[in-house]
Amino acid sequence: AGAVYSLVSFHSMLLGSINSRVVLWRQAEKKDGGEVLQEVCHFEAGILALHLKAMDDLIVVGDLMYSAQLLRFNEESSTLQELARDATNS
Repeated sequence: AGAVYSLVSFHSMLLGSINSRVVLWRQAEKKDGGEVLQEVCHFEAGILALHLKAMDDLIVVGDLMYSAQLLRFNEESSTLQELARDATNS
């Protein structure tokens, strides 16, 4: 739990940044008939993941201290994988 800094639509799901985590949720039905956001996967991004931009399977994360990271969503394994980061701030 924590502060939400960014939310974007992604593959008919919701992608959000909460403190240092990038989280992907899907809408799911509860047994009582209500709706809930169910976590699909998450990625520990850095210090504070402030900004998210998504296109196709790629996600750019803008972090408060560590500049930028490029992630890819792997639909088969339901994981977020780091492809690259700004090497000047590693």
